[in-house]
Amino acid sequence: MVVIGGVFFLYNYVLDNIEQKKIYTEVCQKVLLNNSENCYEDPISFSNKHSKITVKKELPDYRQQVLEIKKLIEKHNNSLILMPLDKYQYFSPNAFSKGAKSEKIIIGGRATCSSGWGIYFSFNTDKYHFCLTEEVWSEDKQDTIIDNTEVQISNIDEFPSAKEIYNLSDKLNFNLFNVNVLGEVVETERLISFKPFPIKADQISFSYRGDEKSVESILSKRIKKRKREEIKNYVKEKYPHINFLNYFYWK
Repeated sequence: MVVIGGVFFLYNYVLDNIEQKKIYTEVCQKVLLNNSENCYEDPISFSNKHSKITVKKELPDYRQQVLEIKKLIEKHNNSLILMPLDKYQYFSPNAFSKGAKSEKIIIGGRATCSSGWGIYFSFNTDKYHFCLTEEVWSEDKQDTIIDNTEVQISNIDEFPSAKEIYNLSDKLNFNLFNVNVLGEVVETERLISFKPFPIKADQISFSYRGDEKSVESILSKRIKKRKREEIKNYVKEKYPHINFLNYFYWK
């Protein structure tokens, strides 16, 4: 029985290997338009390495598009009126988790909790939000860790220019700006603890924090993701029976 099982395993392994080579060859020829052995060995790695050529080609246009975000931020901020700050109090991220009531607050953070360099899982599907970060003590790790809290702007439609900034940044996959809000905590029942906390904004301001290196880095990640989606869509259409992740690994 052991011998038969071993032979069966080897037979399946050989078949899988043959199919994998066939799929890799097709992906290289049909999607990546390349016939080199380096591509046949690992299409994803090959695509990532050669994305530099595409980045160099698309970077000037992408810079101009990102510059539009910067201009929109400047235009938006210049239109803001002075607010009576004495009516608002500074708010720490962990105050949300402690059951914040309806209060006038000043709060701000990055445009997103996803850094682009690590993995961040969220239930949030609303792009009109920002991320608060705070160092907190972890009993499990017996050390300080970075805690992320997502805050959703519940009345974004009242701020068309702010919404325009969010929409363009989402389209360009560009999130290198900070969001500062004067507003009021919205009391809601959160059925899922990971959902973002809502805030009703009285005023929204932004601060751009992109530079040449970071803009190029974001474009590079965007191009790699785009090409990977092209490969994935091709494979799913031609080989719907296979598990994409068994053949193509994220790199």
